[in-house]
Amino acid sequence: VFVSRDGALYFSFIETVDRANYSCTVQTLVSDTGRNGPFFPLRVTPNSNYQALIFANTFPKVFPEAPVAGDEIRLECMAFRLPPFPSYNWTRQGLPLQRSAYTINYGRVLIIQNATTNDNGEYSCTITNPRKTLMKSIYINIQMRPQFTIPLKDMIKDYNSDVTFICEAFAIPDANYTWYKNAERLDPANINRDRYIIQDNVLTIKFLEKDKDDAMYQCGAQNQLKTSFSSAQLRVLSMKPSFKKHPLESEVYAVYNGNTTIVCDPEAAPRPKFQWKKDGQVIGSGGHRRILPSGTLTIAPTSRDDEGIYTCIASNQAGTDESHARVIVLQEIRFIETPPQRIVSKEHDLIFLHCEAAFDELLDIAYVWKHNGEVLKNNHDGTGRIIVDWNRLTVHNTSMRDAGDYECVVKSAVNEISSKTSVSIEGAPGAPGGVQVIQISKTKAIIEWVDGSNNGRAIRYYNILGRTNWNRTWVNVSTHVQAREVDRYTSRQQAEVVNLTPWSAYEFSVTAVNDLGIGTPSAPSPIYSTYETSRT
Repeated sequence: VFVSRDGALYFSFIETVDRANYSCTVQTLVSDTGRNGPFFPLRVTPNSNYQALIFANTFPKVFPEAPVAGDEIRLECMAFRLPPFPSYNWTRQGLPLQRSAYTINYGRVLIIQNATTNDNGEYSCTITNPRKTLMKSIYINIQMRPQFTIPLKDMIKDYNSDVTFICEAFAIPDANYTWYKNAERLDPANINRDRYIIQDNVLTIKFLEKDKDDAMYQCGAQNQLKTSFSSAQLRVLSMKPSFKKHPLESEVYAVYNGNTTIVCDPEAAPRPKFQWKKDGQVIGSGGHRRILPSGTLTIAPTSRDDEGIYTCIASNQAGTDESHARVIVLQEIRFIETPPQRIVSKEHDLIFLHCEAAFDELLDIAYVWKHNGEVLKNNHDGTGRIIVDWNRLTVHNTSMRDAGDYECVVKSAVNEISSKTSVSIEGAPGAPGGVQVIQISKTKAIIEWVDGSNNGRAIRYYNILGRTNWNRTWVNVSTHVQAREVDRYTSRQQAEVVNLTPWSAYEFSVTAVNDLGIGTPSAPSPIYSTYETSRT
């Protein structure tokens, strides 16, 4: 027995036990009570004929018949057949069923919750019993109420400018668009077409006027299901220029032969026109003076003749305002003494750098020292080695990490200058690397390694150290070694060590020596043994 959403009562097959009086009860979704229809009798006449498996009437069916996005969709399937009872299966053409979809009533009914347009497609009901399989399909085309993908946005525009409103809605069937101003429809036949231009979902208003165009605007998107609205406010600004918030700087310090910029940025709507005066005389945009569209005045190069009182005048249809600035031309700061471009020092020595700048007495200046781009402060590393004293820098007890570029920077309100010095620190060689034994016997070994940095002085010779499993103290096994270069691209060196102790496990380390001393020992090599008579 199956009750369809259309109200019909279906029997897959009739038996004598189904003889009875039947009545239909109708109830609305908003009421707890309903109405009962009259009873009618069902009479069953025995029949021995075989009933083939067939779809009942117009099944499969879909409810609602014209589904809308957001609805719960009910797909029904019903078959007539004598026992055994057939099985029901729902499939979707070319795609799997939605995860949220489920079946009820022994598989007869497929429920799709909160349907979307992605659920459009062909759905098939397959009924099967031991003798036969049948399949029938139904197509779902889900409609959609207009939903705005591009809603209107509030606009603030200047007087006499243009504005464009754009709205866009997704709908099935497609939506038609209507425009409203303060809830009154803008009829394309009755509007001022010189100012109002309506092109479907685009509204353009030209030559804005505050009294006429300040309003709430609505875009209505309509299809056969619903009309949706998107609203936005348009504010048209008309404001006299004002320098109250952003006046010109009272004094502008300029550098002789440099570039000078005077910013003129009043509040105004619409954007004003600008005029500049110097000492009461109008100046134009030409020569070494330029008036930018933003109102800013640039002077390049600046000379002593450019000193004076400058006035920026801003005007629009709402009024005029002006602001003043005094330009003072100063001599630019310049070096009169700089450190040498290159200094070579030794480890543990002292570095002294000094720079001196000439500047106008009206200017405040500051000296900044940098090492490899990092600003140095007095006692920078906490050891007292580094002393920053205004325009003098002293580094005591230098080490390799003190090498690099030093920079003296002089800053003022009008310009900034800098001078660089490259400092090289020479010292004993760095530690070799990659120490390994190439060949070893009872008393001899051939050792290879890669040179470290020579730290500014050529390597004169090497000392090779060793320790054994019998004595863990490092001792020189060979000194003043003149190595042979076996790979000039990697500076790989090779040397032979003799007079080793037989039957011992050796580790080796190498130090390089130059004119400034003995370098740092290398990391220990792997352990090699002199147990065998020979190993290669």
